[in-house]
This record gives sequence, structure tokens and C-alpha cells, in this order.
Amino acid sequence: IMNTSMKTQVIEIPAIGAALPILEPVPSSASHPYLYRRRICLSAFVLGVRMEADLIREKADAIRGEDPAEASRLYREASGMGDARSASSLGYMLMTGEGVPADLEEAERHLRMAAGAGDAKAMCNLGSLVMERDPKEALELFEAAGKNGNVSGMRNAAVMLRTGAGIPIDSEGAAYWLQMAADAGDVASMSILAHMLRTGEGEPADKA
Repeated sequence: IMNTSMKTQVIEIPAIGAALPILEPVPSSASHPYLYRRRICLSAFVLGVRMEADLIREKADAIRGEDPAEASRLYREASGMGDARSASSLGYMLMTGEGVPADLEEAERHLRMAAGAGDAKAMCNLGSLVMERDPKEALELFEAAGKNGNVSGMRNAAVMLRTGAGIPIDSEGAAYWLQMAADAGDVASMSILAHMLRTGEGEPADKA
């Protein structure tokens, strides 16, 4: 049974050259045709921008090893289009001076954008960038990265909790994150955790 309250329209995106089927709920009376067309055009535009940003990022990834300066330019372009992964890569390059002059202020801006969009690598790198200035925020970022599967974030959170780097020492919390990283295959975390358990320094706590 066809739902007469739904209409399908195919939008051609010239920049991509692909037909995009869009299904939008529309009143059967079509009482707001302008708003309907505007919504479709906006959806097509956003999708087109995302696809273009993906292509730019993939090109940057491909040439990063040979031409980091050009890769950084492409990442910057895609980041300006809202691509979080490009912002993450550009932030790291600016943070480390890879192919571009180091600029920690701009690096932080791009990493915050990517971290805010859920990029775990950006969370971890941002944590490293702010750790000396704000250990509490750094730990929060490392733990957020760890919760999103980033092994470096897990290990960094563990080291901070174990050593009390600007925060209270929490051996059980450290053991928890080391166990998470070890379960993900991180050899360094396995070694540290084994030493802690041998000496009774801490046991994994439930952080759920």
C-alpha cells in the first residue's frame, strides 16, 4: 500500500554526478511546496558538501607522507567544510609541526572542533596539548577518548591516574584503564598492569 502522504523526488547533484533519492514527509495537500523544495535543496547541498569534503580528505591522506604541506592545505579546506577527521589531522600537524610551522593555538582550535564532533584521536591529542595547563581537562579528554576505543587515551588516562600528574592518585582507576588498553592489545599497558598486580598497587575498578 503506497503512503500518499510521502513523495519521492530525485535530485541531481552536478558536482558529484550522482542521483540522490530523497524521501520527505509532505502533507498530501502539498500546502507548503516552497518549504518542501527548500528542505530538499538544503539536504542535497549538505550531502554534496560532505561528499566533497570526504574526497578532499582522502586526497590529503594519500599525499600526506610525500607532501605534508599540500596535505595540510587540503585538510584545512575540508576542515572549513565541517569535516571533523580533517580538523583532527590538521590539528595534529599544527601541534607537531608536521609539514607546517607549529601553531599550538590554531592546533587547539581544530582539535576542539574535531573532539566536539566525537573524534577520539582529536580528544587524545587535545588532552596531550592541554595536560600541563589543565590536568583535569586532559584526564577527561583521555577518558573520553578511551571510552570511544582510543588505546592511547586509555593508556594516557592510566598514567595520569597512577602518577598523580596534577590530579589525585587513583591506582584502581589506573588499573581499570590499563586493563582496557591491555584487552585491546596494547603491550605497554600489559606490562605496567602486570607489575601493578604483582606488587598489589591496584586492581581494576568498575568504571561503568
